[in-house]
Amino acid sequence: MRVERVADIPKNMDNFVREIAPEYLELFGPIAETEYRREIIERMDGASHHPSVRIYCAMVDNRAVGMLQWFSEDRVAHITFLHVLAGHSHHDAEDALLGRALTDIGDSGHTECVCDAILFGETDVRDAFHRAGFRRIPRALLSRECSDAIEGKTSSGIVTPLSVTQRPLAASLIVRVYADHPDRALHRDLADATRAQRFLDNVASGAYGAADDATLIGIADRGELVGVLVGCESPAGVGFILQVAVDPARQYQGYGRALIGHFARHCSRRGLDRLALGVTLGNPAERLYARLGFRRIREVDVFVRP
Repeated sequence: MRVERVADIPKNMDNFVREIAPEYLELFGPIAETEYRREIIERMDGASHHPSVRIYCAMVDNRAVGMLQWFSEDRVAHITFLHVLAGHSHHDAEDALLGRALTDIGDSGHTECVCDAILFGETDVRDAFHRAGFRRIPRALLSRECSDAIEGKTSSGIVTPLSVTQRPLAASLIVRVYADHPDRALHRDLADATRAQRFLDNVASGAYGAADDATLIGIADRGELVGVLVGCESPAGVGFILQVAVDPARQYQGYGRALIGHFARHCSRRGLDRLALGVTLGNPAERLYARLGFRRIREVDVFVRP
């Protein structure tokens, strides 16, 4: 087996799709699975030609049996795809892919790296990341049906779409929330107001998934912005909540519930099947999500260095 950096996705990319798609069905439903099968090869092929993206394949007899993709943003390397085909996991493919990628990541001057790729099938990288000096952060994907109403007392705040002129204020609020947050290491894109606003702009532009006026929403009380929700449709049929941030001084007053309820109603009106989000295990916020009807659908790991 050898690892090569490649300019295009492998010719047998359909083998990867056939292994991953059934798990998309299990996690996110039939709409997401259908879209994944139909569009993922074209999307990944397009991404492979972006100057910030690097792709590596583990090759056996001129056939790709493993693939890793990472991209660079703000001098942080983000590993977004890592999969080894059935029958080749646990045969050093994960170590070889990660080792080659990390060598190039280091040689290109990156000192920070995050892997938040959802792993499918037999792919197991815990030991490989551990040996490479990464810290594992155990998380979970949560989901609930979109058609069910969000019950319970909410705040008296007013929820509205965030205008372009409000994004700097929303970015500053998100940075305050994450200043001492235990998940700060996961969100390098929220390290300062400039990065946080770029994140909001990217979400609004559709970079994370389908976006509209309810993708970025805020809640104000007596004219003061006290919370924001950032979401998108990703994968198809799923309203994914990327961020919920409430001013630390105004938490536990129903603002988060109001934001999630507003987003849920909007997604239901658009005909989406379900809502989803990610949360770190042990985060007290999971108790709120449980009260709102979210349930764990899979435990996942994020790996960070340093």
